[in-house]
Amino acid sequence: MPPPLPFPGCLDWAGQQVAHPNWRTTHSLLFLAQLAFSGMHVMSNPALHYLPPLVFAAIRLSLALPFLFLTSKQEGEVTMGWRDNAQLLVLGITGVAIPQSIIFVANELGGAGLVGILTPLSTVFTAALAGLLGLERIGLLKMAGVGMAAVGAALVAVADGGNVSGRSPWAAIAMIANTFSYALYTNLMYLFLIRKPHPFTAYFKAVTFGLLCILPAAVAQARFRPVDWRLVPYWVWYVEIYVGVVVTSGAHAMIAWVVQHVAPVLPGVYGALTPALTVGMAALFLGERFQLGDIGCVALILTGMLLVLLARFRDSKANVASQLPEKAEAKHVDGDEAMETLLGVWKGVVAGEKSEFQLLRDLENLDGGTLTVNSFRIERDLVF
Repeated sequence: MPPPLPFPGCLDWAGQQVAHPNWRTTHSLLFLAQLAFSGMHVMSNPALHYLPPLVFAAIRLSLALPFLFLTSKQEGEVTMGWRDNAQLLVLGITGVAIPQSIIFVANELGGAGLVGILTPLSTVFTAALAGLLGLERIGLLKMAGVGMAAVGAALVAVADGGNVSGRSPWAAIAMIANTFSYALYTNLMYLFLIRKPHPFTAYFKAVTFGLLCILPAAVAQARFRPVDWRLVPYWVWYVEIYVGVVVTSGAHAMIAWVVQHVAPVLPGVYGALTPALTVGMAALFLGERFQLGDIGCVALILTGMLLVLLARFRDSKANVASQLPEKAEAKHVDGDEAMETLLGVWKGVVAGEKSEFQLLRDLENLDGGTLTVNSFRIERDLVF
């Protein structure tokens, strides 16, 4: 007979949280994810003195790939045709090859703090592109948010170009390209997942294609900037493991899991912590110094991002409220119980307490015969 587990109650609690997490668990995980992202920017900066950016990115993705493969297997066997793989190649270029390599170029040129300052542009660009693609409504509040963030980013680039900040202007340009490319990837992945709802498999294949695109560039960069592997300190490899396994595999998977249990706008709100955490850690551990103008630019970008998130949250609530009565039908088997259950689940989404994913799962988990939902689909919010 095997010995009893030391903390059986803890394991039971963890199992319950995986299935039905409470608000403390979801908020704690979102904070830890943002802390992991900020730590990646800060820890990568000194490591880039020993490994060129593209080489660093290639090693990071190579370490993450086995873990992403194991995660994708949780979805079972997924068949992808040649058209699917062609689209995943585009996703690998826009969401992996370009942003995962350029972000380290920007970090080397401008420092970890600059990366943290401009990272929220991804949310703003995502909303702007979604509006242009007809995936989201473009309103005055959202336009004001996009405009404020764009002004903040432009001021950062102008300050760097005028040597006011002491940073290379190419760092800001690289980060703007990074966030725009990732925003394009976010919208394209959303469209892909509507047709192929297997996010972990899609992400694994996109990373695979992205790595295949990065490898030739990394080899070429290693020829122009030769690496003496014998002089690379051991702690650099710990940083690679951290950014490859903890961040690329763990933090992204964590956010993907949390989004299934909370309103999708919530991870975007937590993204506002990245600039403060990154700038604080960069000043504390790397000795980076920031100008008063940097604080003003951060304020503009974050205000613009929060306005965009507010507009998207309002649109999401209105979208759910308009679609559900038209696309769901309740068949009364036990009196009014079915309709009461449906309305209760619906109110949870409209109030922002549950995500659309949770709504669909709750509807599927109702007792058989109690409720039938025909032609039912709610547009998912684009904030991942």
